[in-house]
Amino acid sequence: MQIEILPKDFIISPTFETGGELQSDFVIKAIRLVNDSNTSIELISLTFELLAGSSIIKSIYYEEDALSAKLANGCDKILKSGFWGLKSMLGSTIQWNCEKITGSTELLPGKETAIVNEFFIVVNKPVVDDIRLRICYAQDGNKCEQQASVPVVDYKTKNDYIFPVKGIWQVNGNYDCIGAHRTQYSMEFAIDLGQLNQEGMCVWKDEMKDDDFLAYGKDILAIADGEVIDCFHDAYWRINFPHDTASDEEKEERAKIQKEVGRLPIQCGNYVVLKHSNGEYSFYGHMIKNSSTVQKGALVKQGDIIGKIGNVGFSGSPHLHFQLMDGPDFYSARGLPCHFTNIIDTFRNNLSLIQEEYTVVCAL
Repeated sequence: MQIEILPKDFIISPTFETGGELQSDFVIKAIRLVNDSNTSIELISLTFELLAGSSIIKSIYYEEDALSAKLANGCDKILKSGFWGLKSMLGSTIQWNCEKITGSTELLPGKETAIVNEFFIVVNKPVVDDIRLRICYAQDGNKCEQQASVPVVDYKTKNDYIFPVKGIWQVNGNYDCIGAHRTQYSMEFAIDLGQLNQEGMCVWKDEMKDDDFLAYGKDILAIADGEVIDCFHDAYWRINFPHDTASDEEKEERAKIQKEVGRLPIQCGNYVVLKHSNGEYSFYGHMIKNSSTVQKGALVKQGDIIGKIGNVGFSGSPHLHFQLMDGPDFYSARGLPCHFTNIIDTFRNNLSLIQEEYTVVCAL
């Protein structure tokens, strides 16, 4: 049986100190099991063993109905996601054969099954540094077992980054909010930034227009020196996903753009991707149409203005979508946690990695 784990090289787990202990918080994006033999396989159990050093500190065990439900759910997500949804959720590291996917514990020859977005939170000292997968199955009257493992690491950014905006901001969609960005491959550690006033309060009234939001039109800054390797400036549409009330003419225009340059301008509107040193890339989305003067190939310095916050693409209100990645392609690169050098929290403590949803920060 073939076992593929995504991510395959290492799993990122930002460490969080709580009550004298250390919290590990990580996710396996996907597991693909393929029957590459000539006879059928009946999956019996699946066990996750979380290790610190050589010690198993926690085991999670699936069998019978629980295993069947887990596989059915994972396969259903893959089959219903569509092309772009699948790329966004799982990148392109694993090549899924949707015609051979089954949610059953019985794998006929050539069939495959999947588990998608398995989350783990463990409070322990020392932290989890490896996860081992054990698959027990029956084949040809014999009980068999296979194993696979992936190291778990607390990833630190390789460059010094400043926050992409100035002033007081609330962070939304942080990685600890499981139902937000984290279910997506490149967006696992993405954040949405909305601006607050000097009292740290949100400005709100009925039927707000874009100009009524404090964030609208604010400068977006390059987090470090870099090269513009991708950008789009002409998007004007706003799609309050999943509701799309656009005219047929606008939908035709978007379809044409998607065919020419891909899905990204539809999803994120106007955007800029910067390449930094040491294989890290930053992404800035939902900019005002033509607010960015940088073009592909341009070199920027840390703190340079690269655009202004808008409300285009899949956007509910004016905000900046920001993320760090290990590659230039939004749909295949892996999301990375981003540590900053110039932000403080509401207690005026220096803050590096933002680790909690709705954190209010001030960028100096």
